[in-house]
Amino acid sequence: MYLASGRVIPDGMEVDHLCHGRSDCKGGPSCPHRACCNPDHLEAVPKSVNWERGESPSRINSLRTHCKHGHPLSGDNVRIAHRKGRNPTRQCRECHRNINRAYRRRTSVAA
Repeated sequence: MYLASGRVIPDGMEVDHLCHGRSDCKGGPSCPHRACCNPDHLEAVPKSVNWERGESPSRINSLRTHCKHGHPLSGDNVRIAHRKGRNPTRQCRECHRNINRAYRRRTSVAA
């Protein structure tokens, strides 16, 4: 509908649904705003702006300042986990060390 209304999507831009800015929108596949095709509710923006306006898991994770155990997700306490087929995620180094220690205790053979 954006293009049909005579508007152009410039190179490097994508169409963002402005309806998703509402606090009552939970997003996801069942979002009623996905069906909106009113050109006045659409805007051509850079991908980064579209992402910042979204509610995706990666966006929500980027806003976290502490892990679920209260450790800060900043400085030397952050590790970036690269998993095959998934986007990199920030993880708490302290929690990762604790998980590894517990695993080694469970799996070590008493001498």
